[in-house]
Amino acid sequence: MNFFKRKSDGTLNAKVQLKTASGKFIQTHSNSACEVIDWNNDGLLDILISSEYAKYDGGAVVKLFLNKGSATSYSFADSVNMKTSDGKDISLYERTNICVADLNYDGKKDLILGDGIGDYNGWQCNVYFFENIGTNGSPSLKIPVKLKNTNNTDIKIQYDLKPYITDWNEDGGLDLLLGHMNAEVGIDIYLGEKPPTPILNSNSVKPAVRKYTLQSGFYRTELYLNNQENILFQVLSVNGRMVESVNLGNLPAGANSIRHDMNKYPTGCYVIRVLAGEKSINENRLLLFKN
Repeated sequence: MNFFKRKSDGTLNAKVQLKTASGKFIQTHSNSACEVIDWNNDGLLDILISSEYAKYDGGAVVKLFLNKGSATSYSFADSVNMKTSDGKDISLYERTNICVADLNYDGKKDLILGDGIGDYNGWQCNVYFFENIGTNGSPSLKIPVKLKNTNNTDIKIQYDLKPYITDWNEDGGLDLLLGHMNAEVGIDIYLGEKPPTPILNSNSVKPAVRKYTLQSGFYRTELYLNNQENILFQVLSVNGRMVESVNLGNLPAGANSIRHDMNKYPTGCYVIRVLAGEKSINENRLLLFKN
């Protein structure tokens, strides 16, 4: 895995091959794909890498390199095999590609895996959803299920499936983008459903963001709260670094509106996160353009 550190003028330094604290290269056998994210919620960016064959990578196609350094200086532990909650390595896949997202809107990061070769029958590859049934600080991945269309058929791609989760049409729901080897076909987009609409005066329903818009550089979030909650509004870079964190104090139960000035930030892609208490109730990627 190579790291290109950005200079102050926007250009990149020469590549550095990342190593663990013990001097081992951070790498897998072949066809590797990585996700850089704070996996254990300690404020430091960790590395997840998927690979081609489990038999060449210690029995698992997804490896975790935990960052044991500091916010300004990384230091990675040797890899551990990613497992499901039954203790088994994530291994029965080939040419894997991964991404991390809160796919079921429960405030916890889940793992989504694209199988790159599939069952060899017409090269049909599936997308697998590993639900996090643990916590954000200590994720525990449930035995996966295949993602399906609304007609209950498996979502499939011909070969080299590469998934990405984002709110593509900005309707408040997460969508699935799939890339694959056939450039002539292009990228497939599967539009997801919006989060469930909260029921008024029901304590059993989680807080939820209802709508968010960007207008004239101001990000506006409308959210519904079942009870009075302390709200934290955060702006992060796409690689998880904190840009700004604003404590809005206690907001009352019911409908609320947040307006945040994004004009002070440079053009770029940001992650907007809203937390009620310690629980994340919204995370949205935002591309900000400035003249």
